[in-house]
Amino acid sequence: MTNRRTKGAGSVFRDAKGTWHFRKDLGPDPVTGKRRVIEARGKVKSEVRARFEAKLAEAERTGITHPDASPTLRDWCNTWLADYVTRVKPTTYRTRAGRLNAICDIIGHVRLVKLTPEHVRTCMRALGERLAPTTLKDHYVSLKMVLDQAELDGLIPLDPCRKVKPPRVE
Repeated sequence: MTNRRTKGAGSVFRDAKGTWHFRKDLGPDPVTGKRRVIEARGKVKSEVRARFEAKLAEAERTGITHPDASPTLRDWCNTWLADYVTRVKPTTYRTRAGRLNAICDIIGHVRLVKLTPEHVRTCMRALGERLAPTTLKDHYVSLKMVLDQAELDGLIPLDPCRKVKPPRVE
């Protein structure tokens, strides 16, 4: 009895010429809309599998999307705020937009897939010099909301805020 691969694991087949193909469809790129496919081919199945798994691991590590196609943090914040304004009261929106603007003044130029926990820590340190602890935590929460949505939309593999301790409120 043969074992079936799980759904979404990709396809493995051998063509008429004896070449092994490993292929996985990653769905459309959220920015460009083009289909993303990872593929490896070769004569020896074990070597092709190793190359395919290495490509797949690299894609997962880098966030799959091409870094140049990824929006900057400022662009994504503007997109997120356009959706957010429809769900909250005007004063809540103004407060959240002001906090995100302060964050974007510091790290808004960084592309989402290049954003690291160190960027977040640097931003929080810079804001912490002039803000009260409670206000700083509110800024952190605002950034986390934006990056959580980017993760859900597939723009980043993991929200960098998850690896940063939130500012302490005393």
